[in-house]
Amino acid sequence: MRPLRHPIQELRDGLRTCFGFSPIRARIILLIGDGMQPSLANCYSVLTPELAAMFLAERPARSVDDGLSGLGALGGALWLGSRRSVGGLGIVIARGC
Repeated sequence: MRPLRHPIQELRDGLRTCFGFSPIRARIILLIGDGMQPSLANCYSVLTPELAAMFLAERPARSVDDGLSGLGALGGALWLGSRRSVGGLGIVIARGC
């Protein structure tokens, strides 16, 4: 049995081990991303009407915002479904960002 060390040193060693091992690091990054997703969706629902008010003469109803968002998602899904392969999607994603 190894001797007890300071808890902060144990925590550092554990984090070093986790982030030094790529399969565990990848899972931690995915968990962090999943944890951030609800907060990003909330920002989207709050900021969309404000952006619409900036670019349009009057603020559209909330249902119009949501409907247009869904229409864009449907269009993107149909476009992705019509592709024969995933080749070249990296370039499309890079251009979109």
